[in-house]
Amino acid sequence: MLALGLLAGSAYARDTTVDGVVYEERDGRAGRSADEPGIADVAVSNGEQIVRTDAQGRYRLPVRDGQTVFVIKPGDRRFVPATDGLPAFWRHYEPSGSAKHKYPAIAATGRSTGNWDFALTPRASAAADGFQMLVFADSQTASLAEVGYYQRDIVAPIIGKTTARLGTTLGDIVSDDL
Repeated sequence: MLALGLLAGSAYARDTTVDGVVYEERDGRAGRSADEPGIADVAVSNGEQIVRTDAQGRYRLPVRDGQTVFVIKPGDRRFVPATDGLPAFWRHYEPSGSAKHKYPAIAATGRSTGNWDFALTPRASAAADGFQMLVFADSQTASLAEVGYYQRDIVAPIIGKTTARLGTTLGDIVSDDL
C-alpha cells in the first residue's frame, strides 16, 4: 500500500499550474494590448476541471503532461482565428512532445505555464437560448473520391434547408486503422 501511495504522490507531483487571461480582442493584432480588457466569468478547462475567469478575465488551472487547456465559448462571443485560420481556443501542454508514432502527433511545447491568454471578440448577434446543430456519424470515407460522394450525397442536399449553425461528424469518420 505504501508503494501505491508513493506512486500516486509522484503522479500528482508532475501537475503544474497554467495561468492566463481571456480577453476581448479589439485591435486585430496578435497578442493582448493594454487596451484589451479581460472578460469575466468565462469557463476554461483542462478536460477534467473547469474554472471561471475572475473580474479581470484571469484564470489559473492545474495541468499535467498531455492535457489540453481550452476555453468554453460564451454564446455572445467568437473565437479569434489563429494564423492557420482555425479558431484559437486551445493550447496543448506536452513539454517533451507526444510519443513518436507512424503519424506526426504533438510537438514539444516546452514547460512555459504563464500567459496562456485566449482572445474572444463580440458576436454581431448574440446567441439565443440555444441553437440547432447537425450531427453526422460514422461516415467511414476511405478515399478522396468517397469524401466527394459524402459531400455530394449527404452535406450538399441540406445546405440552405436548415437553421443549424453548426455541423459536426463524430465516431469513425475515416476508414483507417490509426
